[in-house]
Amino acid sequence: MEFTSATGTFTNMNLPALPAGLAWSTHYNASDITLQIVAIALPVTMTYVKADKKDNGVQVGWGTATEVDVKNYEIERSADGIHFSKVGSVNAHGASPGNYSWYDATPANGGNYIVLRLSILIAGLCIPQQFY
Repeated sequence: MEFTSATGTFTNMNLPALPAGLAWSTHYNASDITLQIVAIALPVTMTYVKADKKDNGVQVGWGTATEVDVKNYEIERSADGIHFSKVGSVNAHGASPGNYSWYDATPANGGNYIVLRLSILIAGLCIPQQFY
């Protein structure tokens, strides 16, 4: 990632997207703004993720050792590993440990890539986080 410096008066700034697990942290006062990239500890510890052929579809399963304030898990699928679409959602148990499963009845022909996203609750807001 390449950064440049700038001076002047700014009303807004579009920061580049960061890889999963990293976030922008901003600190400012009347004369200075500091931007930092920080690592995010996700509120879940995964124990396994698996996908098995079942009938004409795919059974996706995952387990957690711990979950803190997790609302739900969203499943996204891609045939090329680049363009993903949401194909399902599973509510979190709200307890640890947890075992989850979701059945994909219509997988794409050939290879399928799966991304799991979780939504966490912070101060009443639901914030999605990609983690696998």
